[in-house]
Amino acid sequence: MDIRFVPFEDIDITRWNSCIHFAINGNVFGYHWFLKNVAREFDALVEGEYESVMPLLKGQSRWNYPTLIHPREIGRLGIFSVHVLSPARIQKFLQAIPDHFLGRDILFNEFNQAHLKQMEEATPSSWHELDLSKPYEIIRESYDTGVIEQIEKSRAQNWLPHSQIKPEELVRFFSSIDPNTDTHMWMRIHYNLMHRGTAFPTVYAQSDGSISAAALFAYSNGFFTLLNYKAEDSKAQSLFYHMMDDLIRLHADRSLKLDFNIFGEKFQVGGLGAINKKTYRLRQVPKWGRIVRHWLT
Repeated sequence: MDIRFVPFEDIDITRWNSCIHFAINGNVFGYHWFLKNVAREFDALVEGEYESVMPLLKGQSRWNYPTLIHPREIGRLGIFSVHVLSPARIQKFLQAIPDHFLGRDILFNEFNQAHLKQMEEATPSSWHELDLSKPYEIIRESYDTGVIEQIEKSRAQNWLPHSQIKPEELVRFFSSIDPNTDTHMWMRIHYNLMHRGTAFPTVYAQSDGSISAAALFAYSNGFFTLLNYKAEDSKAQSLFYHMMDDLIRLHADRSLKLDFNIFGEKFQVGGLGAINKKTYRLRQVPKWGRIVRHWLT
């Protein structure tokens, strides 16, 4: 099994994206353009002729040593492959991570469980998705009573949902709710999705046109993925359920899975019938001896 380290500037972008596209576990977060927009630069582990790839997102710890990081804006990563991800293959990839990355923080995708679940440093992480291949009426039968009540109460307020919004306006709303929003990054992501014809922005506005909730979704690899969601605090929960219900109705009976990304646990999407797909987050902190040796060299 030929697994080698490839620095950012030497990554074959075409082969990389082809691997993500044809991988048994590909997702929008693994594409070169998405990683570049969020992490700017990243190194990689590559098996053979890009049959399997693993992005390595670089950062500095607060103790000033090189570490692998996982930005909040990126969903599950880890190893993507056109092959079966056996425990042996996963172990080989983890062993191939260069030693100069003293620390590690990686959220792995759901196909990388086989070896990780045996590691003490790997902790389970909730990841929710909803199968949209069934008719809407069947999916709705799985909703909790409390969720249905919130949806109906929100629907009675006569919101005006639409998707006709420019990236600049959408990102401006994200920033108004969360001042820490990286506006340039989200505009780059939105424009890249538009260029590929896979962007699906959604806005819920009041009668005067002012926005109360907005989200950005992407179609990719059989998923309808929620990339970002922001709403006014008092309406965040009810409008989330309202928006998801409308989009579930719109996409039902299609070969898609709704990927709730990091928002699944926050909004308790089990109440919408979503399934918890277990993933693992690997956090490894080096011993002080290695940190001191790094400082002295």
